[in-house]
Amino acid sequence: MRKKYFKPIVYILVFIGVITMLMPFAWMIVTSFKLDSEVESWPPQWTSENFAFSRQLNLNLVRSEDVSIDFSSLTIEEFFNLNTLLQSMRSEEKVLSYSVDDDAPYRGIMTLKLSAAGNPVSYSKKFDNNKLNELINLLSEENVENKEFYSFLQTLNGIEDPELKISSLLNQMFYKENAFVSRKNMVSFVEETSLSVLEYLEKNGSKLIGNSKLKITDEDSSEERLEKEEIKKYLESVVEKFPTKVGKLSLFLDDFIKGKPELAIEEINKFETEFVNLFSDIMATEFDSEKWSVMRVFDKYVSSPLKTVSNLLKAGDMTFRFFGDAQEINTDDFEIAFRFKPSEAIREELIRSIGESGYSVSEKTLVLDLIEKNDLEKTTNMLMGIFDEQLSENLISLGFDKDKSISVSSSIKEFTENLNSEINSAGKIENDVIAAITANDNFSEILAGNDIPKTRISVINSQYNKIMGSAESGNIDLAKINRLIVKRYEDSKFVKYYSSLYTKISSSMEIIKAPEIVKDVRYKNRRSVEIVFDSVNPIWFWDENPELKVDYSVSEWLANLFQNYVNAWETGKYFGNYYFNTVLVATVTTVLDILFAAMAAFAFSKLNFFGKNFLFSLFLATMMVPGEVLLVPNYITLSKFGWIDTYYALIVPWTVSVFVIFLMRQHFMSIPNELYDAGRIDGISKWGFLWKIIIPLSKPVIITGALLKFVGSWNSFLWVLIVTKSPEVRTLPVGLSNFNSDVGTLYNQLMAASTFSMLPIVILFLFVQKYFIQGISRTGLK
Repeated sequence: MRKKYFKPIVYILVFIGVITMLMPFAWMIVTSFKLDSEVESWPPQWTSENFAFSRQLNLNLVRSEDVSIDFSSLTIEEFFNLNTLLQSMRSEEKVLSYSVDDDAPYRGIMTLKLSAAGNPVSYSKKFDNNKLNELINLLSEENVENKEFYSFLQTLNGIEDPELKISSLLNQMFYKENAFVSRKNMVSFVEETSLSVLEYLEKNGSKLIGNSKLKITDEDSSEERLEKEEIKKYLESVVEKFPTKVGKLSLFLDDFIKGKPELAIEEINKFETEFVNLFSDIMATEFDSEKWSVMRVFDKYVSSPLKTVSNLLKAGDMTFRFFGDAQEINTDDFEIAFRFKPSEAIREELIRSIGESGYSVSEKTLVLDLIEKNDLEKTTNMLMGIFDEQLSENLISLGFDKDKSISVSSSIKEFTENLNSEINSAGKIENDVIAAITANDNFSEILAGNDIPKTRISVINSQYNKIMGSAESGNIDLAKINRLIVKRYEDSKFVKYYSSLYTKISSSMEIIKAPEIVKDVRYKNRRSVEIVFDSVNPIWFWDENPELKVDYSVSEWLANLFQNYVNAWETGKYFGNYYFNTVLVATVTTVLDILFAAMAAFAFSKLNFFGKNFLFSLFLATMMVPGEVLLVPNYITLSKFGWIDTYYALIVPWTVSVFVIFLMRQHFMSIPNELYDAGRIDGISKWGFLWKIIIPLSKPVIITGALLKFVGSWNSFLWVLIVTKSPEVRTLPVGLSNFNSDVGTLYNQLMAASTFSMLPIVILFLFVQKYFIQGISRTGLK
């Protein structure tokens, strides 16, 4: 009976043990498939959206009065060329921009619905400025009692472009951080107002009720007595009930504060309804404030503040309704489907666009050669590098020494960048400025005549004078320096053109389905989606609730699963080096260790010489010394040899393993000595007996020792970290530390890198596990 239950219990315990041991490895592999945001989510889950064939992406609308740019999606080149980018977008395109607040996809078909609920999407192609001015006048008539509000309305009257005017109105009313009718500001404003009124009533409520003007005298008529009694009862009711009203309002606000910062018109109406229901009897009294001074005081400190809140909500409601009524075009099918373009299509379009540009043949030839021979992502930096090199060579050819040319080159680059920035902001003065520099005339007067700040002009002049001073001190022809400055300006301008062109084309998506008003769709740096409209301002879509969904085919789904592995390989810039170094070091140290260990084990097991047992005991004693104790002396020794940051430091100290010697010696002792004696009688040498007899008989032990040594060398971290400096000679365990930084750890990529780092060891063990088990079981048997 006992045996009947014992066996199942043992199997269950073994199963639990196996699961417990495999759990960390399973978690590592699952984590390697997860999206970036999922590895930090709590509680941790065994599932991932990466396992699905479709997923939803969170979007945030980027609103701006002028141009819509998601600054988080800008490349370094775009950031430094921001003025050029802004000018391009202002003059050419109407862009609706959404930032992707989610793990961005790398592939698949993306479908963007501007109305997630399926409601009709409304917009306008032209706009009546007169109606907008009427709205602004109506807003001015609302008793908001906010200086900033009225000042802003006056500013709007100075804007001529009606669409720019309404976008500014919408932003300031609803969407900016300090918007008048945003969720946070309205809740804060209402709380402050209600608490201020409550504080006033607590301090002065009894004074209002006991006001001398409300005392009934013999001279009062019956009507006056009745009115005084009604006012007194009204004030008593307000003072008594106001704390309760504030309590109810507070509960409403605690719930209302939860949600997006921007308020929808339904939420404004809900807010206004709740507020009016609570305080309508206070905001609209039946008593004549002109006749009763106590009611004038009550109106000033109680009614008016509450009316201000109500009027501001009305202003928001009016603005929202006006914006909705201005959109006369409705469509039920506003869906955009798009996918990534093949890299070859991007390259061809880039080549075609450059060929059609108005730049010189030499500039076109230079950049086309870069495009055809290099990775597209690197071409912008490579182009700038070529122009930098040309500038330095030209300065040296003019007579500057190498050190001086570096300083002057830096000054010229700084000057041309600042000059380009001011020219872009000022408008059409480029030709005049360049002509003035070429002719060595005073270009500052041209800048000053175009409303450029004096401080900026002073900085530019200072930089120019510094360049000219360096040229004069080196007796360099100033006319040649000016021509060089102009050339650098043109080169920099061409780089900015190419950078902007490349960004636009590389981020442009292949449109599968879209309304006719959509010209282009861009997915920039996997951080933002930009919709380029034809003759339609993007502000008309600010009130929509968008939805972005991405669908994957089977092949794309598989690629998604292993995307972290690709990213890990690219993030670990030198992973190819790390892999090669790890395989090389592990293989060489294993081969040498087995070679030396076999010879030492043979000597200790079969040969007789003076002090054999003592020497073997001494060998074993070294295993008692912690490896950390030997780090410093070993490092000093290697530094004396000049082996730091070389393969010698990774291989030589680890070519002998006492444990492997011990392991093989114990097995060699299990081989009968009679076999050795017989071999010697037959004339075989000691060397021949070792390699022809013992080694073939000891295959399991040798494979066991080799596997242990290979795994130890493969996983070595501390020693490699200490004796290497450059990534060219480092190994995988040190390379994995690249995923740890001051800003956090990329756990999914780290797990992916760890997985393909340990994969060779797992595969190796699967092939040699039979010999490994035999080697362990036979060691020490006689």
